[in-house]
Amino acid sequence: TYKRIVEKIIAEHPGERLFIDLYNWGEPVLHKQLSEIIRFTKERGIGVGISSNLNAFPNMRDVVRAAPTYLRISLSGNRNETYQTTHRGGDINVVKANMHLLRHHLDETGSDTIVQVGFHVYRTNFPDDYRMIRRLCYELGFGFSPLLARYYPLENVIKLAGGAPAP
Repeated sequence: TYKRIVEKIIAEHPGERLFIDLYNWGEPVLHKQLSEIIRFTKERGIGVGISSNLNAFPNMRDVVRAAPTYLRISLSGNRNETYQTTHRGGDINVVKANMHLLRHHLDETGSDTIVQVGFHVYRTNFPDDYRMIRRLCYELGFGFSPLLARYYPLENVIKLAGGAPAP
């Protein structure tokens, strides 16, 4: 199905520069065929972006070898007490270890994948966690892209505005 969709996109946009993000509210690095999907897409001249919270990345080396155009890491803290308030069940120590392992694989393979850390800024993680993650990104050569956190979905925002407790 994916191959048919990509071929349809190419047919409907001849000569255009194309880019596909392989994520939206999900964890694409858990897909067993992610490296093959990336290679297939790039072989057709299409850029590929993936995103991860980096709590698990079972085929990291293979995905790095496939060289997605970029990989965005989503995180919100430097200490578990702040990180786990927004990444329930996650472990920032695993994330940071995986960031170092990712840097290793990028260097080992010579991959030109751009890595960007999307740091979700909350009152609870600014400025201390913010500064520490920014420094880690600098050390690893990853882009640091802070963004003010937003609350989704809209239905939950409406409930909160009406006085209901956070879900």
